[in-house]
Amino acid sequence: MRSQRVEALQVAINATIAVTTGALLYLPRPVVVKAGRDGWMAVGVAAMLGMVLAWCWWALYFRPERAPGERTAGDRPGWGDRLLAAGFAGYVTYLAVVLVAQVTTVFATVLPEMPVAVFAAGTALTGWVLAAYGLEAVYRSGQVLFPLMVGASVLNLAVVLAGNVDMRELTPVLETGVGPVATALPVAFAFSGASAVVLAAGGRLRDPGRLRWALPLAVALSGLLLVAYTAAAVAVLGVSEVARSTFPVLSLIRQVRASLFLQRLEILTLFAWLTGTFVHLGLLLTAAATAVARALPGKPRWQGVVTAVIGAGAGWVGVVGFTSGPVLLHHVERVFPEVSMAGTAFLLAGGWMSLKARRSGRPRPPTPRTASPRTNGGEEPPREGPEGGRTGLRRVPGSDLGGRLPGPDPGERLPSSQVSGSGTSAKAGPSGSEVRGAAARSRRAAALAMLALCAGLFLGGCYGRIEPEQAAVVTVLGLDRTRSDRLLLTVEIVGAPTTGPREQPGSVVHRLLQAEGQSLLDAQRQLELAAGREMLWSHVNVVLVGRDLARSGLEPVLDTLSRRYTFRRNAFLFVTDSPAGRFLHRLQPAFGAPRFVAFQRMMLRPSARLGPPIDLNAFLRTVGHGGEDPAVPVVDLAASTPTEPMVRRVALFRGLRLVALADEPATRGLYWLTGQQEVDRLVWPCPGDPPDRGFGVTAVRSSSRRSVRWTPAGPAASVRVRIEADVEEWRCTEPLTTSVLPRAQAAAARAVGRDVAALLQLARREGIDPVGFGLELHRRDPAAWRGVAPQWRRRVASLPVSVQVDVHLRRTGLTMGAP
Repeated sequence: MRSQRVEALQVAINATIAVTTGALLYLPRPVVVKAGRDGWMAVGVAAMLGMVLAWCWWALYFRPERAPGERTAGDRPGWGDRLLAAGFAGYVTYLAVVLVAQVTTVFATVLPEMPVAVFAAGTALTGWVLAAYGLEAVYRSGQVLFPLMVGASVLNLAVVLAGNVDMRELTPVLETGVGPVATALPVAFAFSGASAVVLAAGGRLRDPGRLRWALPLAVALSGLLLVAYTAAAVAVLGVSEVARSTFPVLSLIRQVRASLFLQRLEILTLFAWLTGTFVHLGLLLTAAATAVARALPGKPRWQGVVTAVIGAGAGWVGVVGFTSGPVLLHHVERVFPEVSMAGTAFLLAGGWMSLKARRSGRPRPPTPRTASPRTNGGEEPPREGPEGGRTGLRRVPGSDLGGRLPGPDPGERLPSSQVSGSGTSAKAGPSGSEVRGAAARSRRAAALAMLALCAGLFLGGCYGRIEPEQAAVVTVLGLDRTRSDRLLLTVEIVGAPTTGPREQPGSVVHRLLQAEGQSLLDAQRQLELAAGREMLWSHVNVVLVGRDLARSGLEPVLDTLSRRYTFRRNAFLFVTDSPAGRFLHRLQPAFGAPRFVAFQRMMLRPSARLGPPIDLNAFLRTVGHGGEDPAVPVVDLAASTPTEPMVRRVALFRGLRLVALADEPATRGLYWLTGQQEVDRLVWPCPGDPPDRGFGVTAVRSSSRRSVRWTPAGPAASVRVRIEADVEEWRCTEPLTTSVLPRAQAAAARAVGRDVAALLQLARREGIDPVGFGLELHRRDPAAWRGVAPQWRRRVASLPVSVQVDVHLRRTGLTMGAP
């Protein structure tokens, strides 16, 4: 391989790529398993330790300008240098094996029809192609792709957080002390060891001094990105779901709800991770090949063959050694930290010992001498150079040293500071023909790369063979439990545009299909056999669950749905009082629109619902964190027409099992307590008048502040609800004046209090906590929560709750009184 030089900025950028790509999809799970919600803190501490490690790399390798096992200034590599090079080659080869295994495991989940060997061979081949162009080409590739990688990752993360994040999942901080964080620290720090791959450029750097702080800052940037993704995974998915996921970030980035069709923004993060993985693998193969050449005696030859052998071996071991996802996850959590720590310690110790040996064996530089009588105007004998090598002399006519000046030996590699110095001969750089030849080779390489990329668009493999007329897009999913304890699956499918005799040209066909099976997977198989089409589940927007199935428990259904990559957790979840299949058959949207359009209109129209909709991810997150029971909206048809669905009630769950359906006052009381009440038109009683008279308002917004404290008698809760409303009509006997307004607000507060009391009475009777009082106690007093958590169901039935309601009537419209 040609001796090429790189810039300090390129080394720093590729260090960021190496650390980030190896940890992005896998890191959240092991640290959350060990440290819980504080896993992001372990990643942050590991990032700071990674900065220290990066500075050590600079001090031991980049400042003396040598890669592991590389000789400097004419030194002959000893067995210590060869051993260091061999250890470095083994470590980076191991990292290449783990990286290939990661790629194959991820894409075997995304595209299960493809053989695993195809992904491994393609990844290894791509890394070998990058490495074959040389060290400088690999580093330049990382520099070019780095802005796209960071921009795509940050954009996808920002879109995911919008509307999905629950910051309560990140508290309380350090609930059980720093012990779990310290336990997770080795796993988080192990990924920082991947920065060692840039040590292969230790003797090829143009300005090592600029890397002194650039390399630690690059590792800190990668750590910051990993901290953000780890904290986002906990805040969006929840601690229990992150610990249950194989690739938490893959589940996280699929929470984007930008559009129903054709906008799958998670491809941004996958693109950033995959391109970074290719560059990372190219760096690893380049480092391994050059290290093997230094470890073997003699002049290095067949560098490309050695790189190909290492790449093929990494691909083969990545497939054979990690035959399944659980094997890789177990290896990453248990074995990988130990190997990474051992490799890092070996490189640190080897670099320090090698540097110490060179300094102790370096003789003092001789005093400068002019022409001496001993030389008699002839040639001065060679003398030791500053690094222990022999500095020769070259002849210059008319010089004082007999026509010779100091110059480098032909086989000696000087440090970059001497190569680029002012005393370097003009012939030290490449000639014009060499530069033109290199440019021509670069153009040919770019043309071949573009040709290969274009050819890949016409090749089979990852692209599906399903034509539009052969596919059926599932938009609405209905689930019911039959009397024979079987699962009834009802779906609305949207097919390709047709021009049938009763359809307009270009119209979209949608229809309902039903199938029955022992389980969800069995029902799906029966459904596909009945439909004669391939079902596409990635666009399911609404999931309806019948009351009977919800009462029996949703665990088997949610287990199947959450395992599938093709199913998105951001589908909205509703409960139907009647069977879900019957409800879908009764729902007939206006103008023949698909049923998912009717649900979209309902969620965009505040008058059609009392509170916000809930998706499957929020449901699973609520079930997992404890101290709060989920409440799912109950969907009904409008009273006058079957064209529009309405949500005026909620279904209260105890864990994954439905226990009660709340009526409208209790539903409104729940939303008053949680501060989720939507804009709604209400009639509140007049102050001092009979109950049949009242004034109409539009409740614009509401907020609540909940707190739970520990008292000598046990836990006690208090809630302060604040409501802002506008007066729309006044039917009271007294005119609306400034003296009547406070009494009207007090009457409205009493009406809200009755709604709240209805919800609390239902929750106490069922032993559930839909408001989240247990979660508030957990956040404010973790020690007290640990003591009452096992008996919380019993405690919540007698929990004293103090409610204070403040109603603010803001405006009275354009008039103050009746005409």
